[in-house]
Amino acid sequence: MGVIALQLDKLKAAKSLGNLSDIARYLHVHRQTVSAWMKGDSYPEEDRIAQIATAIGEDPGAWLAAVKAERTEAGPAKLGWEAAARRLATAAALVLGLLPVLGSTPLHASERPTSYALCEVRIRRIFAQVMTRWLAGVIDHDRASALLAR
Repeated sequence: MGVIALQLDKLKAAKSLGNLSDIARYLHVHRQTVSAWMKGDSYPEEDRIAQIATAIGEDPGAWLAAVKAERTEAGPAKLGWEAAARRLATAAALVLGLLPVLGSTPLHASERPTSYALCEVRIRRIFAQVMTRWLAGVIDHDRASALLAR
C-alpha cells in the first residue's frame, strides 16, 4: 500500500467516511482523483497532503517527506528522503508523547523557582539538545532514546 493510500485510509477512519466518493466530497475533489491517488497513478499536491495530515492529527512534515521518498527514484536521494521521513515521524511521536511534560507554563523572572520547576527546565533543555542532535544525524535513534530515558 502506498503512502497516500495509507493516509487516505486513516482519513476515512478518522472522519467516518464510507467510500471514495465520501473522501472526494470531504476533500472537494472528484472521485476519480481519489481513485488515482489510492492506486498510486498520481499524487495530491503538497498542500493537499498537509491538509489530510492535519485532518488526521498527524505531522504534515513527516507525510510530505514520506511521499517525497516514495516518488523519488532509487538511489541516494531516495534513501535520504526515507531517512528524513523516519526521523520526522519519530520526532513527532516523541514530541506528542512528551507534550504533557514540556507543555506547562514557563518560569517568570518574578517567581522563585521550585525544585520541580528547575527539573522541568532541565528536562526541556536536554530534550531540545537531544532532538537537535538526532535530527541533524549526529546521533542515531538508539542513542537518542537512551539519552531521553535518563
